[in-house]
Amino acid sequence: ASVTQFLEGVGVLIIEYETELRSGGDTSTDNRYHAGNKRLHGSWCFPMTLGNIASGDMVTQFTPRFSGEIVRTHFVTTTVASIASKAATLNLEIGAVDLSGGTVALTTALCDTLGEVVEGAAIAGSNAFSDTDTISVEASSVTTFSQGAGLLIVEYEGDVLG
Repeated sequence: ASVTQFLEGVGVLIIEYETELRSGGDTSTDNRYHAGNKRLHGSWCFPMTLGNIASGDMVTQFTPRFSGEIVRTHFVTTTVASIASKAATLNLEIGAVDLSGGTVALTTALCDTLGEVVEGAAIAGSNAFSDTDTISVEASSVTTFSQGAGLLIVEYEGDVLG
C-alpha cells in the first residue's frame, strides 16, 4: 500500500509505503517496525527556498504522531543556485536534541544543477522518536543564498500504517 498526503499550511509532503522483506531477512532482533512480513517506510518532504534559510529553526516542532527512526536525509534541488560562495547546514532535532548525523551541507556548487541530490551525513546514533516527540529542522553556518530552492527529504521507518 502507498499513502501520499500534503499537509496544508505546513508545506510537508508525506509519502509512505511498505515493502516485502526479502527472503532470509532477520526480524528476530528488532521487529518494532514490521507488520507481518512488511517493513514500513516513509518520507517527509520539506520545501525550502534557499534565500529564506537563516540560522535557527526552519521547521519548528513537527509532530509525526507515531514512533519510528530517522534513517536518511537528503536535499533535492528544484530551482538552481548560481551565485558563488553561499552555504547553509541543515540538521534535525528530535525534541530539542540534535540528531546524531544526518546533517545536510548545502553550497552553491552542490545546488547548481536542477535535480541534484545532496546526501546528508550518515546517521550514527540516537535517531528514534516516539509518538509524542517533535521534529525540528535547524539551520546553521548560513551565508545567505539569493536564489535556489529544493526539498529536504527525511526518510523514516516506523509503524505508521498499522
